[in-house]
Amino acid sequence: MSNQPIFRVVCACIVLAFLGCNSDGLVTLKGKVTVDGAPAPAGISFQFQPLSDGSPSYAITDADGNYEAEFSYTKKGIMVGKHRVSFIPGGGGGGGDEAMPDNIEELGQSNKPVESPAQANRKRPSFPDSYWGEIMQINVENKANVIDIPLESKK
Repeated sequence: MSNQPIFRVVCACIVLAFLGCNSDGLVTLKGKVTVDGAPAPAGISFQFQPLSDGSPSYAITDADGNYEAEFSYTKKGIMVGKHRVSFIPGGGGGGGDEAMPDNIEELGQSNKPVESPAQANRKRPSFPDSYWGEIMQINVENKANVIDIPLESKK
C-alpha cells in the first residue's frame, strides 16, 4: 500500500493553511482604512456583504485604521467572492446623529459635563450618504487577502 494519497492530502491541507483558508471555507481579509489619505480613527464599523448568496462579514478599525474581517463573534474570516463594502448603521461610521445614540450627560469633578464616548465619536469625519449603501466592491480571493479601503470625507 502506498502512502502517496495520504501525502497528497497532507500537502493540500498545508497549502490551504498558507493561503489563508480555514476549515470553514473562510479566508482572511485585513487592510487599512484611510480618510482623505490619513489613517481612519478607531471604531469605524464595516460590513462585507457577498454579492451572491452568503452571510456577511464585519470589521472595525483600530486606532491606526487597521481592520480584520470577522465572520462571527467566534470566527475570523470572510467568504471568497465579490462583496459590497458599506458602513454598519450605528457602528461608528461617522454618519449623522442617527448613527450615534445620545448618552445621559455625565458631570465631572468641576460639576461640568464630561464628554461621553458617543459625543467623542461624533467628532469623527462625516462621509457621503452613499457610503451607507456602498463604499466600494471588493473581490476576495481564496488566499490571505489584504485590501485597503480609502475613504473621502467629501465626494
